[in-house]
Amino acid sequence: MPDSLHRSQFPRPTLPDGVDSVPFVHGLTGFVDAGNTVFITTQHLLGSLEKELVADFTADAVIEYTNRRPALLMRDGKLEAYHPHDIKLWLLYDNNGRPFFLLEGTEPDLHWGQISREILGLLASYGVKETVGIFAATMGVPHTRHVPCLHHGSQHFGGEGITNWEGSMRFPANFDAYLDYVLQEEHFRMDGFTVQVPNYLAQSHYSPASVQLLHALQSFCQLSIPTGAVEKDADNLLAEVNEQIDDNPELVTVVRAMEQTYDSFKEEHERKKTEEADLKVFAEDLMNSEKLGAELEKFLSQVDTRQDPPAEEGDK
Repeated sequence: MPDSLHRSQFPRPTLPDGVDSVPFVHGLTGFVDAGNTVFITTQHLLGSLEKELVADFTADAVIEYTNRRPALLMRDGKLEAYHPHDIKLWLLYDNNGRPFFLLEGTEPDLHWGQISREILGLLASYGVKETVGIFAATMGVPHTRHVPCLHHGSQHFGGEGITNWEGSMRFPANFDAYLDYVLQEEHFRMDGFTVQVPNYLAQSHYSPASVQLLHALQSFCQLSIPTGAVEKDADNLLAEVNEQIDDNPELVTVVRAMEQTYDSFKEEHERKKTEEADLKVFAEDLMNSEKLGAELEKFLSQVDTRQDPPAEEGDK
C-alpha cells in the first residue's frame, strides 16, 4: 500500500477571505445509493456549480475491480473509451459564491481507516468542522407521495418534509457512514440525510429523490443550488412511471394499497402528535407484502435508466 492514497492539487485551492465556516458534503456511490440518487445529486452539483479540484484518491489501491468492474466503451468493433473509478474532493461555490467541499466518486472497498485519516487531514487544513452525508435507501413507499427524508446527526432539524431519526439500529456500514463516525470522534458536527426510494424503482435513476436531497442541502447548509433541470427530469420520470402503471389494472391496485398504508401511517403519526415517524416499522409492513413481487418487477426494465445526469443550462 502506498504511503499516501491521495494526490493534492498544486497550487492548492484557497478559501475566500473572511470565510470561517465551510461545510463538507460527502456522497459516494455504492452500497447506499438506491435509485442512483447519490450519483445524480453529486453529478448535478459538479455540473451546475463552479468548482476546483482539491485532491483525488488512488482508486486502484482501494477498489477491488473484480467486484465492481470499470466500464469500457466499444464502438463499431473498436475500444473507444475507458471509464475508471475515481474518488475526488472538490471545492464548490454555490450561486452566491459560498464555498463548500464535496467528496464524490466510488465507495472504496479497502483501507477505510487510512482514507478517512487523509480526508480528515485535508479538511483540518481548511478549518472544516461540519460534515453532511447524503444517502439513499430502498423502502416500501409509493412513488406517488412526497419522497420521505430522514435526518440524523448532532442536532434536530425541522426542514420541510424531513423527519429526525430516533431509536437504535445496528446496520452494515458503508464508507460514508464510517467517515461520519470518524469525523464525529474528532469533534466535527456530523449530520446526514437519507432519502427513501420506492423498492420497486431502486434500479432506476430516481431523480425525485435527488430533488429532495438537493432541497435538504439547500436548507440545512444554507446553499443556493440550481435545481430546475433535476426537477424537470423528476417530473418526466414520474409521468412515465404513472403511464406504465395506469396501463396495468393490477399494478394500479397494488400502488393504491401502498398509498392507503402510507397515508394511514401518516395520519396515525399526526394523531399522536409525535415529531418523529418510525419509518422502519412502516417499511417492514410494506416490504412483507407479497403483492409487490413480480408485477412491479415487470416494468422496472422499462423505467428510464439513463446513466447521465441532466445538464444544467442557465438554471439559476
